[in-house]
Amino acid sequence: MHACGHDGHTAILLGVAHALAKFPDKFVGKIILIFQHAEEQPPGGAIEIYNAGVMEGVDELYGLHLSSAFDKGVFGIRAGVLTAATDEFRITVKGSGGHSAFPQLCIDPIVIGGEIITAIQTIIARKIAPSEEAVVSVCKVNAGTAYNVIPNTMQIIGSIRTFSEDTRQTIKAELEKLSAGIAQAHGGEADFEYIYGYDSVINEPKLALVSEKAVSELFGEEVVLHIDKVYPGEDFSALHKDCPAIFIEVGTADKTKGTHYPHHNPQYMMDEDMLVPCVAYFLQMIWLRMRPDGK
Repeated sequence: MHACGHDGHTAILLGVAHALAKFPDKFVGKIILIFQHAEEQPPGGAIEIYNAGVMEGVDELYGLHLSSAFDKGVFGIRAGVLTAATDEFRITVKGSGGHSAFPQLCIDPIVIGGEIITAIQTIIARKIAPSEEAVVSVCKVNAGTAYNVIPNTMQIIGSIRTFSEDTRQTIKAELEKLSAGIAQAHGGEADFEYIYGYDSVINEPKLALVSEKAVSELFGEEVVLHIDKVYPGEDFSALHKDCPAIFIEVGTADKTKGTHYPHHNPQYMMDEDMLVPCVAYFLQMIWLRMRPDGK
């Protein structure tokens, strides 16, 4: 189960399409509606859309994400860097397996891997400046097939989230150096693979102001929330390589309805009450930027 609200995004855009088709005289110009696909698995679907030439000639790009990280009804807006760049790392620790009764005859990859996992936690604390923001998380470990067999290998898989390219490259280098050094100290080896995921979404400041205006005119200034950077990645970043963009977070958390659980949680539930307001938001953005009278 993915549990992230993308079915809601599809419904929202279908609502926008319906309204635009019904009232074609309310805007001038060409509007392209992009239905997000394969967003969760890098390299993602957005880069396929970009490479297919869909974004050629596009002047501005608008997007949003339903988010249970914010209270229902608020529209989270930020100018500049919004989302973290999200990458994946894979470390394969190579030892020499054998019978668990004779560990002295083995090079235990699980012991080596355990040290690597612990040492990874020092990268942010000791290799990244306190003024920078980053997260390194170990999320998957695979090793062994039996209770009494020391395996030959152990695999460690995790994610890196950064907001600057310098920090991104520093963490990559430290992960590789740390894993190789610890493995070598125990007589083993460590193969390192770094998989680049999504770059950061960067919002155009002028469009952030337009977004605030759209929300304020529709729902009042009190629902505009100036948010900090957010750590989940978003392949929307692949679409705004050549044009200014604005991507906002729309709050859906409501404890009374049980829609406050985090994304990717088995109890996550999308709050459908926010679908129509999101349709209205997109239509208002189009009206403000593409109205026939040019105002």
